[in-house]
Parts: sequence; C-alpha cells; structure tokens
Amino acid sequence: MPKKFSLKGRKKQVITAAVVVLVLLIAAAVGAVVRFWQHGPSAGNNKDSGVNLGQEAPTDTLPAKVQEAQDQASQGNVDQSNKTITDALAAASSNDEKYELYLQQGVNAENEQKYADALAAYKKAEALKQTFTIYKSLGRVETALNDKQAAIGYYQKAITLISQTDALRSFEKDDLEKTIKSLGG
Repeated sequence: MPKKFSLKGRKKQVITAAVVVLVLLIAAAVGAVVRFWQHGPSAGNNKDSGVNLGQEAPTDTLPAKVQEAQDQASQGNVDQSNKTITDALAAASSNDEKYELYLQQGVNAENEQKYADALAAYKKAEALKQTFTIYKSLGRVETALNDKQAAIGYYQKAITLISQTDALRSFEKDDLEKTIKSLGG
C-alpha cells in the first residue's frame, strides 16, 4: 500500500528553502546596488579619493607608458617595466605623468623587496605630488626598513589626505591609526 503524502514533515523544508531563496535574492540585490554605486556614472570623478589602493587614478585614465609599465610588471616582466619607466621619465612632459611613473617604479622595487630603491622612487613622486597613496606607500617602506618614527610620520600625513567623500574613509583612517599604534605611536 503506498505511503500517504504528508505536508507536516515537508512544511519545515519548504519554509527553510523559501528563506534561503529570499536571503539569496536580497544578497544579490544588495550586491547589484553596491556594484552600481562603486562603478556607476559618478565613479572616478575624484582623482585622489584614496579608494583606488595603490594608484591615484583608475587604470584606464593613466598615461599610456604608465599603463604599459603596470601591465609588464603584472605579467612578471619587472625588468622590462623598469626600462619602460626609465625611458618614459626621460620623455615625460607633465608632473602628473612623472608622479605616476615614479609611483610605479616604487611599486616595482617594493614588490621585489628592494626597499631603499622603493623609498627613493616614492620620495621622487612625493616631490611632485603629496597624496594619500604616496604617504601610505612611504609608510609601508619605512616600516619594512624598520624606521618606525618615519613610518608613523608618513602614516599621519596619509590620514590628513584621505578625501572627506571617500567611501572607505573611516576604514582607511582606522587602519592607519591601528598601524601607527602598533608601531608605538
């Protein structure tokens, strides 16, 4: 004789499945809203917002030689990237382009743990522009070189340059303050 179908045991499973589907739909909607907010029509209007960690402008607005050097470095061709930077610096016409080139040169050196070279490149970039990104980079390198006081000074400068409209402002500020505290500041 066939078993009688009972909704009593299935009711809990149906409710659980409905709740899971509802949670997934809400998460997808929130994700879509956040993605639109981050990449919507107004994204990228504030060139030095500090949101683009490691660079001042979205990669599609960087000078061609800077983009080329970044691409080469990301593909593991650091020597070629450094040659591109050196050649481009000789021909660079604007301080903004030189700043971006020195910044990439510092990133390349830092990634290879050549901290003295990174420090020199970042200081050349700093001479051209004082930005959140450059001071955070200088702080990282000074930390790696074990110069805690210099690192603290750079991190404090970085805090003052976090844009008031930066969506990550409180995170960046808290993160830097914790780093400063961990260095004894």
